[in-house]
Amino acid sequence: MIKKEFIDKKHEVLDRYYEIATGELDAAKTEEDIREIISDLKELIKEDPTFLDSYNLAADLYRDLDDEKEATKLEKAAYDIALKTITAEKGNWPDQLLWGYLENRHIIRALYRWGLNLWWDGNTEEALSIFRKLLKTNPNDNVGARYSILAIRLGLNPDYDEKWALGPGVDAFKLEEWWNKNYKKFSEEFKEWEEYVESLQ
Repeated sequence: MIKKEFIDKKHEVLDRYYEIATGELDAAKTEEDIREIISDLKELIKEDPTFLDSYNLAADLYRDLDDEKEATKLEKAAYDIALKTITAEKGNWPDQLLWGYLENRHIIRALYRWGLNLWWDGNTEEALSIFRKLLKTNPNDNVGARYSILAIRLGLNPDYDEKWALGPGVDAFKLEEWWNKNYKKFSEEFKEWEEYVESLQ
C-alpha cells in the first residue's frame, strides 16, 4: 500500500528569508532594528503567505519586544495555514509529513509551535493531538514531538527541559537519558514509534 505523502512546494522567498534570519538579524542591535526586520518579514508574508517561517520568526521578534499578543496571533495564523495546506477535505493529515524534505520543515515547525502554545494555555489534549500526529507522520521525530508527549503525560510544563539548557538548545544526552528513563511508563503511547525504531535496526 502506498502511503499518502505530503511534500510542499518550493517557496521563492526562501533565500530572502535566510538573508533576513541570518544577516539582518545578526546585525540587529536596537529595538528599531528589530521592528525593521519585522516589517521586512511582513513584506515576505504578503509576497508568500504560505511560507510559514516568516510568521514564526516575526513572532519570536515580537516576544523579544514583550508583545505576546501579536506573537501568538502570528503563530495561530501560521498554524491555520499549515493545517489547511496538509489536510484533505475531511481534515485528515497525510500519512507522511517528513522532515527530510526541506520544503516541509516550515510547516512542521508551525504545527509544533502551535502545540506549544496550546500546552502553555493548559489545552493539553489539543496539544497532544498535534504532537501525536507529528510523531506519527514523521517518526524520525526531528522536532522532538515524542519528548513533548512524554512531558505532558508526566504533567510537566513546556519549560521542563530548561534544567538541561546548553547554549541556545538543551543537552541532548541528558534529554535522551530522561526519555529512556520515563517513556516506557506509557508504553501504549509509544508502541508505534518503538516499532518504527526496531524496523531501522
